Amino acid sequence: MLDTLMTGRPVSADPWSVPTPPRAPSLPPAGSAEHRDGPRFSVLGPLTAWNGDAEADLGQPQQRALLAALLMQEGSYIATGRLVDAIWGDGAPVTAETIVRTYVYRLRRALTSPGGEPRSVIGSVTGGYVLRLPSAALDLGAFRRSLELARTARESGDRAAEVRHLREGLGLWRDTMPLGGVPGEHAERYRTHLSDLRLSALVMRLAAELALGRLDPAVAELSGLVAEHPLDERLRALFMTGLHQSGRRAEALSTYHEARAVLRDRLGIDPGGHLRRAHAEVLRDDPVPR
Repeated sequence: MLDTLMTGRPVSADPWSVPTPPRAPSLPPAGSAEHRDGPRFSVLGPLTAWNGDAEADLGQPQQRALLAALLMQEGSYIATGRLVDAIWGDGAPVTAETIVRTYVYRLRRALTSPGGEPRSVIGSVTGGYVLRLPSAALDLGAFRRSLELARTARESGDRAAEVRHLREGLGLWRDTMPLGGVPGEHAERYRTHLSDLRLSALVMRLAAELALGRLDPAVAELSGLVAEHPLDERLRALFMTGLHQSGRRAEALSTYHEARAVLRDRLGIDPGGHLRRAHAEVLRDDPVPR
């Protein structure tokens, strides 16, 4: 039951459906030799960049929106037209492409260490740009790597290692609001994407914690998460499972009825398969598989 809870909520897809870039090594600490000569970026919280130990001045909000769009490509090319959309949406000025070139120039200077080559940071390609990420320079890449390591550990049956990798990945988040300080609809879509990815990692970790018998802290955390995300069926089903494993059968059944009422009132739907299966297990008082 616990492994199947990685999917099934009505508002998001399988947490593993988000493509993992081909290279996403772990992120060394600020000031390490690997980062001393190149920029380092964070999107898992306020949008921030550093040159070694010094934080870079990323300029006005629209310039930050351009950098966010480049970073979310994770090293892939992005066309100038898409950058214009990311910054202004439908309200782009007639001089938008010229302004984009100005923003790119300013970011190159802000992200280049003294004596460095500005074009080595943000490269120009035909019809667009690419942010050439140094090895391990983006916290999102390190987060994805932790998720991949956790999945491998789960598949090998090492739930303790799964929890460890997930805790390491979630520890990279500097705030629950990713891309803080970046305006625009595109940035909001990026935020939704990243927040869903974080929540999926939390679901995975809590499922593994329950599988390891760490009931009390997992149930307490799930109680808060269910209140924060009342429409997430994965969290509800995990909460029911944790209550059931803790000998709190009546509370588990009450949680199901509350979930059914919330889903009907807000979305006009009945509980999905995972919630129904969790409910059936509690009714049968079956031991939950680990």
